[in-house]
Amino acid sequence: MSFKNINLKNEYRSFEDNIIDDFYIPALNKSIRYDRAVGFFHLLP
Repeated sequence: MSFKNINLKNEYRSFEDNIIDDFYIPALNKSIRYDRAVGFFHLLP
């Protein structure tokens, strides 16, 4: 199977969707590699 065989939405909202069950688990099950970059920015007053 490929990503074409899973039903992914264009947009996920944490207050409407279960992002782990609805996106991450199906997507990662079909993945062969997972790269992630994160960042946090805070503006001082």
